[in-house]
Amino acid sequence: KTSIILDKSQVNLYVNGTTTLTARIIPDNSTAKNVTWSSSNSAVATVDKNGKVKATKIGSATITAKTTNGSSATCLINVVSNNVDVTGISISNPYINLVVDGQTTINATVLPSNATNKTITWSSSDSNIVSVDSKGNIKANAEGIATITAKSNNGKVAYSTVKTYRNRIYCLDTQSQTYPYYHNDAILLESNGKFAMIDVSQRTESCQKIDNYLNSIGVKKLDF
Repeated sequence: KTSIILDKSQVNLYVNGTTTLTARIIPDNSTAKNVTWSSSNSAVATVDKNGKVKATKIGSATITAKTTNGSSATCLINVVSNNVDVTGISISNPYINLVVDGQTTINATVLPSNATNKTITWSSSDSNIVSVDSKGNIKANAEGIATITAKSNNGKVAYSTVKTYRNRIYCLDTQSQTYPYYHNDAILLESNGKFAMIDVSQRTESCQKIDNYLNSIGVKKLDF
């Protein structure tokens, strides 16, 4: 009696991968040499007249080789994903201090380096305080604290905590007095352990009064 065997009984393939199955007719002198190939699920794996199998989507299919006398042999094809999943995200600066209206960029690196989908989605816990764009560029909009999240396509996340503030004029004397005037550019003042920040970009009467006070206690202005 004629029978047929295949060189493989099971094959795992990535999507779009191929393999060729070889059929052997027993006995060698059998007259039933013609082999017909078929797939139980051609949406998952197809097979041509020469036994070449191509994987088309994730799933399983049984490839059957059949002789003219009805003998048959099968091979199970398992089609698996060839995607490399993201296992984590490394973030360049998990803690940031930023002056209001200041801007910086958070860099996120997808791990492993050969991950198939490296897309990162950025979001802010409070865009009124810190906003972030699709490239990780952040801007401080108001005083406070916000968390910036970098998220991969499969849900892996990394965080950066951003604390924003307005530069204030500080005069730290023995009573630890604070003068809450805002400024952008500043001069550092120092004398006998006393430190202060004083506005030089938007000089106001209030700032001038503080200047006078600092002068009265012998504070010297030092550029920085």
